[in-house]
Amino acid sequence: MGQKASYKRFAPYMYIVIFASLLWSGIFYSVGYSFYKIIAVFIIGIPLTPLVWQFMAVYREKIARDNKLSQWEEVK
Repeated sequence: MGQKASYKRFAPYMYIVIFASLLWSGIFYSVGYSFYKIIAVFIIGIPLTPLVWQFMAVYREKIARDNKLSQWEEVK
């Protein structure tokens, strides 16, 4: 938990993202969504996934730091 978020730590889990996106693509295609739009979202989404994961890690660190600071405010 204390490690920094990076692409190298995320890379082993990339198959989960790819499988989930293919599954969601199949669901949307089956209800009549345009195939080229699904591919466009897939092409944009896969490279951005590690960045979102890194953002969430930074956000969790900020929340944890704020919680530690709020503990000191309660002591006053």
